[in-house]
Amino acid sequence: MPDENRTRLIAIAHPLDPLPDSHDKRWHVIVTKNYEQAMKPVEALSTSLIERAGWSLATFAAIAGFLWLGVIRMLRNTATND
Repeated sequence: MPDENRTRLIAIAHPLDPLPDSHDKRWHVIVTKNYEQAMKPVEALSTSLIERAGWSLATFAAIAGFLWLGVIRMLRNTATND
């Protein structure tokens, strides 16, 4: 069972451009960040995308409903005029 008081960390390796006269051309810096803090932008983006998808579906359904309502009214008007 994981200890809930421990801080989860995420490590990211960032490549760096070495100095021109450096012998080693493979420099990296390892950055550790708090996992929850690092994932906040991802969670915010996910929430935003879900909200926008919901609004898009609702808008699409409303437009489709109004179009079908117009079609049904036109068909009823042509049926009563005949």
